[in-house]
Amino acid sequence: MIVAVWQRAAASRPPTKENSSSTVVVKALFAAGRGCPTEKAEVISRFEWYFAPRCLGNWRSSSRLALESCRSGLVILLLTALRMSTLPLLPLTCVIADDNEMNRLTLEHYVAMTEGLTLAGSFPDGVACLNYFRAGGTADLLLLDISMPQLSGLELIRILPEPLPEVVLVTTHRDYALDAFELQVADYLLKPLDYARFSRTVDRIRTRRAALAPPAPPVEAAEATFGPEGNTLFLKINNRLTRVNFDDVLYIEAMSVYSVLVTAKHKHIVYSTLKVFEERLPFSHFMRVHRSYIINSRHIEAVEDNQILLPGGHKVPIAKAYQESFFSKLRGL
Repeated sequence: MIVAVWQRAAASRPPTKENSSSTVVVKALFAAGRGCPTEKAEVISRFEWYFAPRCLGNWRSSSRLALESCRSGLVILLLTALRMSTLPLLPLTCVIADDNEMNRLTLEHYVAMTEGLTLAGSFPDGVACLNYFRAGGTADLLLLDISMPQLSGLELIRILPEPLPEVVLVTTHRDYALDAFELQVADYLLKPLDYARFSRTVDRIRTRRAALAPPAPPVEAAEATFGPEGNTLFLKINNRLTRVNFDDVLYIEAMSVYSVLVTAKHKHIVYSTLKVFEERLPFSHFMRVHRSYIINSRHIEAVEDNQILLPGGHKVPIAKAYQESFFSKLRGL
């Protein structure tokens, strides 16, 4: 496919409206996005010699200015598109709030159809949705109806706790677009909703969040192996093994598919999820206090304003969903 695109490009003398440079650029982008690495490399290597002299609209111009203009614009566009086509999808979690069961089931079906989108909760009204977030629940995306009993979608947005998810209003009403703009919602979708429109919205949100995401953990994240006695962990980076005693661990923090073991002196990035640690740790003094944190209760210095104070000035929040079990275990120590 890519070879054919370039053959058509080279045959045009000069480019017509139907076979212009910009048209061939688009075709090459789509073709390269589906091609193998060798084909993508071929597209990149051929891009400058064909498109650079032509993309400014002058067929015969091959001046340095034209080349530099293309290199600063279209080449960057092409390289970015090719690289993005090989990147994994940014995973997103999603919550739905809609009092209409059929609409809610439709959205749940659309979420299940969308790669990289996981349903964290589905609620029949705004109050249940608000309670989910107040209990420490999180989501990247909130699909929200406007007209709901007791608490409308617009009222819910105004009182949601931080951090706020990306909110997409899904409604039959056209009259709330100004309110949606003032509340800075990510999108405003009208029912009945088709999957193509839904998918474009998710892709746009995913692209924006990916651009704002912090850098990925370093590639030297360690592989973790539990010691035979159960109270130690061996971390392997390249050919080096580092022993970590769990008694020295202040807390463990989730970071995507990684976890961070924090001691008084070091932070160890481990290629293991927080759930794995929660299942494998045999000690009752390690407690889950938040979706993203496990703490070592032996190092607690104080508890203040639903925060656990640890040595070295470390503070770990206690999510509402974990408060009852945490304080119950704390009293039993």
